[in-house]
Amino acid sequence: MIAPQLRLVSPATLTPHEEIIPDRVNEVTDLLVREQCWTSPICIERHSRCIMDGHHRHAAAMRLGLALVPVAEFDYNDVRLGSWRAGLSFEPGEIIERARRGVLYPHKSTRHVFPPVRVVSVSLHQLVMPGEERTI
Repeated sequence: MIAPQLRLVSPATLTPHEEIIPDRVNEVTDLLVREQCWTSPICIERHSRCIMDGHHRHAAAMRLGLALVPVAEFDYNDVRLGSWRAGLSFEPGEIIERARRGVLYPHKSTRHVFPPVRVVSVSLHQLVMPGEERTI
């Protein structure tokens, strides 16, 4: 298994598969503004750009009007998939299809377990400025 590729991408190109908790989005937004720095990449499925982890960070980025966000790209072959809720199980294709259709699962339904992801430190100023998607 290789380390996930880290990229800066437009948050508008990412597709959520779970609902968010508005109060949590407020907390994340406040933290980003206070720290003026992004440190934890959003984890996405490489081909569909479905968000695997980071729905609240994504919503905060959209609220702040960020042009770019750090992401770590994965294939489902490299991620263990489970659920935070007893008795639920998921298939990767089902998650991606529901995201594509906008039929969101309740918050904290799916649980994705990732190999180690490199922590990044990107100034919020760099994310506000429009730019090309690129590897970081």
